[in-house]
Amino acid sequence: MLFIETEPHAPAGRFAEWIPDATIVRPFAGDPLPDRVTEPLIVFGTELDRGGDEAMPWLPQVRALLAQAVADSILTLAIGLGAHQLALATGGTIKAPKTERTVFGNVLVVRTPDGETDPLVSQMPADWSSVGAGWAELEAKPKGAVQVVRPQSKSKASRPQIFRAGTSAWGVTFHPEATIPDFLTWGTVFAPDASESSVSLRTTVINAFYPTLAKYGQQLAEAFAALADNGPRLTSPAPEANTEVESAAEITVALDTLAAELLAPEAALDRMRALAVIEFLCDPEWPRVTCTTTGDTTVAQWDNGGGDSFAVVGTGAETLLRAFDHESATSPAEVGAVWPGLLDGLPAALAPWSESPEFDDEPGEPFITLALWSTDGTWQHGTPRLHDGQAPTVTDWMLGPIRSASTPRDLADDLNRYYDLDLTARHLTPILGGRPLTEQIARKINPDADWDEVRAAAEKAGYPIA
Repeated sequence: MLFIETEPHAPAGRFAEWIPDATIVRPFAGDPLPDRVTEPLIVFGTELDRGGDEAMPWLPQVRALLAQAVADSILTLAIGLGAHQLALATGGTIKAPKTERTVFGNVLVVRTPDGETDPLVSQMPADWSSVGAGWAELEAKPKGAVQVVRPQSKSKASRPQIFRAGTSAWGVTFHPEATIPDFLTWGTVFAPDASESSVSLRTTVINAFYPTLAKYGQQLAEAFAALADNGPRLTSPAPEANTEVESAAEITVALDTLAAELLAPEAALDRMRALAVIEFLCDPEWPRVTCTTTGDTTVAQWDNGGGDSFAVVGTGAETLLRAFDHESATSPAEVGAVWPGLLDGLPAALAPWSESPEFDDEPGEPFITLALWSTDGTWQHGTPRLHDGQAPTVTDWMLGPIRSASTPRDLADDLNRYYDLDLTARHLTPILGGRPLTEQIARKINPDADWDEVRAAAEKAGYPIA
């Protein structure tokens, strides 16, 4: 087996221990790369932007080897920066995050339906309780690949996944190979000006989650090595992507079910106004929810900073709910346009909000993977159709804040996870209930809040002030 370490900060780590017979090539140290790959291959690297090809002039040759390995069906595992190079080598892209925030901790992942029969990840648990540390990293957008592992829940911290390119090459966007010193080194690179207390906390967190990380990292390494024991190629081809699709009737049922689970349109707008105030109190610089009310028009948005968002727009009698999941197969970036039928029947009064600079929409390519609307106080939807034999995905995972079943406790738990706070339902109930905002209510959520700024944010959102 051949290991390629693309940079000194990203060694093979524990993989060198778990797969001890591999040959390690370090092009940054002057080791020549082979002209072709004829044995199982693992490519390592971090997620950091180190200047790309200019700083690492051996990367084009690494991509050429990855492309050749995919074409020849050579068993390949590409980790971190390696996964990015695999995506590029097979015609994909790399997308930069909107914001850059470092977060170390457990990252939960699950197998996708395609992962259930994947030769590699089907050997892993269906639900990995911990897989590593993550950050708002560059994001691999492989072309024509099959996602076999996805995040269990989506957050600003990380976009961990495993995708399969071709029949026997896998891209892993997290770091199952890393050692504790590796994580600590990456922490200093991400946050070189971190305080001594921050570094101490980071070290404590990493030491706490590392044993679980190592357990699953070893399982992944050994599963790949077991495949490689039978030769450089799979003895049987990897299964094709799951092409079973839902009927149009099933899609309609799924959307009807979603509509029934959401707050009524006006209540959803009230919830978003309240959340805009609450999230501003939690983090006035980076709130996920923002809201602007001008006259009869309210535009409220939820954005996790990682490319996923939803918005509720009220224009008097009409309301539009639009969502965008950047990883969804229904994304206009994948389809080339809004999914067929998704906006069928959209009222003309709401059409301008389906393609608007307010949401950074591009002409002819609005960022929409899900849409519902209302003209009579109930949610309606279009009639999405099959596209190239595929059914659209109902990308509703981010709509928890406006689901009727969401309680103040649920919302407090979400805020605590996201902002690392210690709120209870009692802190949120006055605002969620629409009680006019006072400085006393605001300071129960954030004792250090600037009341003038909070009042201005509430006024902007259209939330009542005492």
